[in-house]
Amino acid sequence: MSLSSVQEKNPVTHAFQDAVSFLLRSAKERQSSDVHLVPRGREGGGEVRFRIFGSLVPFRTFEDANTWDDLVKEFKRRAGLSFERGVAQDARFSDASTRCDYRVSLIPVRVGDREAEQIVLRALPQDTSYSLDTLAIPADAKAALRRALESDQGLIILTGPTGSGKTSTLMSALMAVDRERFSVLTLEDPVEYALPGVTQTQVSAKLSFAQGLRAFLRQDPDYILVGETRDRETAGALLEAANTGHVVLTTLHTNSAADAFARLESLGVDPVLAREAVTFASAQRLAPKLCAACAVPDPEGQRLVEAVFGARPPSSAKRSPGCLNCNGTGVTGRLLLFEYLAPTRDAHGVRVLTQASSLREQALHFFEQGVLHASELLALS
Repeated sequence: MSLSSVQEKNPVTHAFQDAVSFLLRSAKERQSSDVHLVPRGREGGGEVRFRIFGSLVPFRTFEDANTWDDLVKEFKRRAGLSFERGVAQDARFSDASTRCDYRVSLIPVRVGDREAEQIVLRALPQDTSYSLDTLAIPADAKAALRRALESDQGLIILTGPTGSGKTSTLMSALMAVDRERFSVLTLEDPVEYALPGVTQTQVSAKLSFAQGLRAFLRQDPDYILVGETRDRETAGALLEAANTGHVVLTTLHTNSAADAFARLESLGVDPVLAREAVTFASAQRLAPKLCAACAVPDPEGQRLVEAVFGARPPSSAKRSPGCLNCNGTGVTGRLLLFEYLAPTRDAHGVRVLTQASSLREQALHFFEQGVLHASELLALS
């Protein structure tokens, strides 16, 4: 019997089980949020890359096509994916050694003239806990969010790009709710973390965000979380719920807290009604924190920033070329940038939405501390 036929009938060996376990442990040790298995080269083979603090970092390259194929097969076996080629697949599995669940996405790709598969795993640590008390947002923002959660009704909007920490903020907000006294329902795509005392529903081909939200309103909820508002129907149902005795939380993809209203208007929501319904709107980003061990002055970065912001404190610009301390990445963590809008009353008692410090102001502060690269600041200009 040929080697290939043996592999097809029994694609798993102890060696590849150990190899996958080693890769998962290595990713956990390096605080990687995602593991990418990327096919490379015309002859087969591929590369394993870790996403660490927002950046993809090469970890291992496999030149031998058979070795790479067997590694991919073992990942597919662990995730319970079909060995059929040419189809996109999603799955989830748990690993006891890393105490993580992994959300798995596989897509068919072409590399030169050959067909291959790319796999990406998102790590979901099982020991993750959420609390508004320990959430790393500014104290005034935390107080404003608590007030919004304690309102009789209203709309709480979190904005920011994928990977900016919105999920952590949302989950922490729900954990601040008295879940014995109040009914809390969530509609997510997908459900990633089990929340005690919360009824969680996953969006599917048979249940859209809009359909789920309208069904929720017949369940007598106090709090509703809609993972993302994507379309006109969902936006309309969202505003209806927020104006009829429910506290509703959702996310939008916009560049700032203020842009949330323009996004809602583009989805057909009356901007006046939206401003009346919103009790809290925020925007957040996670920016790479420069490694202090290898940080050096960055005169070019200083010049570029001063061209936009005017004179800054001397030598505030830093760059980190990489060292052993940061595994050559130049980064040793991430910085949270957070802005928000919350309702206040003006001198005439009129309700207005007031913004706290902007993402740009916070980025400038971190730049002047020498922990944020000039390019990250200028990206917000």
